Amino acid sequence: MKVDERTRLCRSAVLNVPHRLTGVRACLLCAHVAALVLFAAPASIAQDAAAPQGAPAATPGAPVGADIETLRKLLGVAPAPPSVPVPEPPAAPAVEAPAAPPEQAPAAVEAPSQAEAAEVQAPSKSKSKAKPAPKPKKPSKPAVVRRSEPAKSKNAVTPQPEPASEPEQDVEQPVTEPQRAPVAETEADKAATATLEDVPPAGTVVTIKEFERWKHLLVPGQQWALARGATFKVIDRTRIPMERARVEATERYAGQVKLSANKMRLENYVAGYPFPVVDPNDPDAGIKLMFDYEARMTLDDVDVRNFACTTGSLDPKTGFHVERDFRNGHFRRLSYVSRLYVPPMPTWNNAQGIRSREMLYPVTEPFDLKGAGFTYNRFVDSSRPDDSWLYFPQTKRVRRLSTAQRSEGVFGQDVDLDSYAGFSGAPAWSEWRFLGVKTVLASMHAVNLPTKWQKAPADFIFDEDYEPREVYVLEGRSRLANYGFSRRIIYLDRESFLVPMNEIYDLKGNLWKSEILTWKFGNKPRPDAVRAVYKDELGYIPGFVLFDMQFNHATRCELPARDAVGEEGWYYNFGAAEGTTEEIFEVSTFIDSGR
Repeated sequence: MKVDERTRLCRSAVLNVPHRLTGVRACLLCAHVAALVLFAAPASIAQDAAAPQGAPAATPGAPVGADIETLRKLLGVAPAPPSVPVPEPPAAPAVEAPAAPPEQAPAAVEAPSQAEAAEVQAPSKSKSKAKPAPKPKKPSKPAVVRRSEPAKSKNAVTPQPEPASEPEQDVEQPVTEPQRAPVAETEADKAATATLEDVPPAGTVVTIKEFERWKHLLVPGQQWALARGATFKVIDRTRIPMERARVEATERYAGQVKLSANKMRLENYVAGYPFPVVDPNDPDAGIKLMFDYEARMTLDDVDVRNFACTTGSLDPKTGFHVERDFRNGHFRRLSYVSRLYVPPMPTWNNAQGIRSREMLYPVTEPFDLKGAGFTYNRFVDSSRPDDSWLYFPQTKRVRRLSTAQRSEGVFGQDVDLDSYAGFSGAPAWSEWRFLGVKTVLASMHAVNLPTKWQKAPADFIFDEDYEPREVYVLEGRSRLANYGFSRRIIYLDRESFLVPMNEIYDLKGNLWKSEILTWKFGNKPRPDAVRAVYKDELGYIPGFVLFDMQFNHATRCELPARDAVGEEGWYYNFGAAEGTTEEIFEVSTFIDSGR
């Protein structure tokens, strides 16, 4: 075919949905990523809350009015063009022209101080707290959401997050790529090209000494880690192609998809990306991008094996002190929608309206949790709570889990259920606001699987390469009663639609936790893989860390565990050939497996 896949997809999107969308971005990204969901703390088990309805409940410390501009300045995100203001949702401020920021910023954790840095590496400047002053940049309009084209030689489902900039810098605009859809270059695209000139050259190692120079590329959590000895090795940005099956599914079905009246579910969705083109001035841009993210994370089936997580305290001088190790045999998921490889395709009809099933079992360490497991069903109507169950062999009881408990750490870990793989909650459970586009350093092309950790005192964070990436910045406020966070900031890679980082704010509006992930891409997870070999380039998570900046604590995870010799780790789209069947997700099977 003389016209490349990008052009074909772009034309299809414009012809199919001219009445709803403006701009063109037919770049579709797809990758196979396993959203990891662990288990919930037994002490937190409760009856499932009612399905979320209506506007999200108000949370203490929630910013209103001008506070959203403070949040933008803290994150370094540009506001939407003042000429097209976004209507204000019930419990969250609208994205409007910049307002005068209040004197007090919402985040408790600010740019790293020289005093903190001195405990790790002698700073070259004053001992007072480093207070990054924003560099003046020419404001530009957020660009239309677009995705990169599929490679002609491969069908790659490889995600690659775009850069998200630091807390106190202006937003960086999207990169202009030569293979984009054939449309006129926007002002935002021009601004993006200029922005990417101010990035470290390949080979640079960013340390606390270079904080002032490169702080505009670091999100608050990265700044905090940098002050405690972390380093970021920079490589050139590398594009990630998309698998052809997802491109074709999007071309075929995207034109018929629309949001329900309450904006909590999709109508007429079958497969692929539901919204291949999103106008950033659309008041529904936030929820549409999150439904795109959910579609990006959908695989026919996945089995992640023999992974390990470790919790411990953080000392600014001596680093990570292990408190407890967790080992898990399998995390499995089976999808009933957007099936692209294993029959039945593209939909596996079921009477219960299930979208996907997940199960984690058995826990093999620690000893007091050995044999425990977790299973749940997620529904096509994403406003409906998950049907979740937890089994403890010690008590020989199965208990129901509350959806609101997903904000709690599991089994004493720092990681909440909704943070696995960047974000694993349902889009409808939160009110989403699109804040803008920015550039960050993100780890999207890891060298190691499983990951390697940096040396103390930064041994709580992985030792991998980082590259300049563009990200969409989204703010989510939970609709669930008794949810533990006031808001969550997600950095969604503009090219791959995967999450390299997310940050969590407490109920007072202060920055509390930060999660950083490393991604790896290829047609197999590790060079010596024999069974886990794929036609397309797929995405894997060698490791991630979630650290608590208020209590100096962290949970770091390896997928698979480093001592799991010969374990290939990531099995995608094998179905029954690797044991992922409907029966394996039944509660009865779950109980038998945990004994």
